[in-house]
Amino acid sequence: VLELMRRSRFLVLPSVCYEGMSRVLLEAFALAVPVVASRLGSMVELIREGETGLFFTPGDPRELAERVTTLWHDRPASDRMGCAARAEYEARYTAGRNYQIMMQIYAEALESARARSR
Repeated sequence: VLELMRRSRFLVLPSVCYEGMSRVLLEAFALAVPVVASRLGSMVELIREGETGLFFTPGDPRELAERVTTLWHDRPASDRMGCAARAEYEARYTAGRNYQIMMQIYAEALESARARSR
């Protein structure tokens, strides 16, 4: 599946349910593939409209078709969004970046505990 995704111009995520942290969305970003997704749940927080992907209203096939057609016919835009998606992945979702974030949280918690004990 990842190899097919890697060769794709974009990924369509037509969920009608509220998604948590969508693994398939993050996999697409890691592979420099922009996402066309329902404007719903965490996808609204993860995708930057026109930068890392496009949105459509959940359950609206006409709007979905418009977004897909837009990216299909505008290869430079889909390539640009794919590059931005990859940059977003590297900045926020790699194991190394998550380790840094976690260590910062621990450092702040320890400092807060030390300050309370003084």
